[in-house]
Amino acid sequence: MISIKVCRKCDKQYPSNVLFCPDCGSLTLKPEAPEPEPRPKAPVVRRPPAAAPVIREPARPPAPKVKREYTREDFFQALADNKVADEDIETIKSVMTWSEGLASSVSFGDSFSEGGLGFRPSVCLGDQEISLFRIGTSGGIEIHFRDWVNLPPFDSRERRVEMLYKLNGIKGVRIPESKVIDRPPLPVRALRDKDGLDRFIEAYHWLIGLARGR
Repeated sequence: MISIKVCRKCDKQYPSNVLFCPDCGSLTLKPEAPEPEPRPKAPVVRRPPAAAPVIREPARPPAPKVKREYTREDFFQALADNKVADEDIETIKSVMTWSEGLASSVSFGDSFSEGGLGFRPSVCLGDQEISLFRIGTSGGIEIHFRDWVNLPPFDSRERRVEMLYKLNGIKGVRIPESKVIDRPPLPVRALRDKDGLDRFIEAYHWLIGLARGR
């Protein structure tokens, strides 16, 4: 293939096999500059749109807990939810009716108190208000020996043991002597019959009478 040359003096174009420029006789012929090939276009790289920055809200402090005072209705609803036997619920009602007649105050607990929901009667003895017992929502009765350790004459262990023996005189009740500084349980079913309930009530009348000096 014959290429084209260009004379450096007169810029005339001639075939590359011509040694002398026909017009000016020059030997200095330069090849015609070929047109530059077009450069391939760089592939277009599509970048995903930048994600918007995540703005995190500052952590909110937890809402303060609201103290909830429980009611009689809450107590009996909890007994029903826990499937306490109907006979035991009737016994609990009898104990509540008796104790509310002599108590200076009764409480069904609150969401902050120890034990939470439960029936607790208290009696004013001297300059103290003493908790007698607590009936929980499972139907058990806690005997509050622990609350009497600063109550004369029950600040004496021997007097608390006497109270324990009176309660142990109820059929089906066996509280160890080691529990006279604690809050041991007494089963409600032991008070279902009249004799058991009468012995329970008599024991508490004895305790209150001694604490009042009678």
